[in-house]
Amino acid sequence: MRLDELEDVKGDLARLRYDLAGLRFELIERKYRPDQARTPAGNSTESGRWVKTAADRAGLRGEQPIRGFRKQDPSLHIPHPLSDKLNGFADDFYLSTGRDLVVTSGSRNPVGQAKAMFEKFSDGASGDDYVNQKALKEIRDAYDEGAAAGLSKDEVVENMRSIIQSQVNSGIFVSKHLNNGAADVSVTGLNSKERRQLYKSARASGFKVHPEGHPRHLHVELKN
Repeated sequence: MRLDELEDVKGDLARLRYDLAGLRFELIERKYRPDQARTPAGNSTESGRWVKTAADRAGLRGEQPIRGFRKQDPSLHIPHPLSDKLNGFADDFYLSTGRDLVVTSGSRNPVGQAKAMFEKFSDGASGDDYVNQKALKEIRDAYDEGAAAGLSKDEVVENMRSIIQSQVNSGIFVSKHLNNGAADVSVTGLNSKERRQLYKSARASGFKVHPEGHPRHLHVELKN
């Protein structure tokens, strides 16, 4: 098998892992429940549809967020429509658990992405959860080569940033953090029931979900 074919296979496997992450929670959501509320008649095309979120069940869904998400760092950049989706996610999670949704990372520029990937690699992450394995390998090679050459952290990050910037200039985004389509959500302090609800609320709010480590968090992406 040629190297490019191997990278394609790795990408396919990563995509499958990504799509299957949290699948059991999606199946629970889709399970028919006789007591599940429906949208009342007279609500246009929504009439009679099953209500999915806690905010909908409470009749509280509106233009303004009920609770909204909280940024771990006030400087995080989270633009629309990502912020709107996160507010819906936060409202559903809060109404279901009484817990706030804490966002630990939002949109990133190439520098921010390089720093985040440097920390993941330094903590032992392989990067096999990235869908675009070819783009990942280019960045990983810059990290490995820099480490082997004894470069400083800043020098390695700069080399990684240069690769990421070149990819972005060609329309390639190794992560949706780079094109305003992803955020990371803290799972710190949540028990197993609350973590299951976190998955459920994310999916009900229109996100793809993927648990990640280094440090442990839930990665959520806008659906295409």
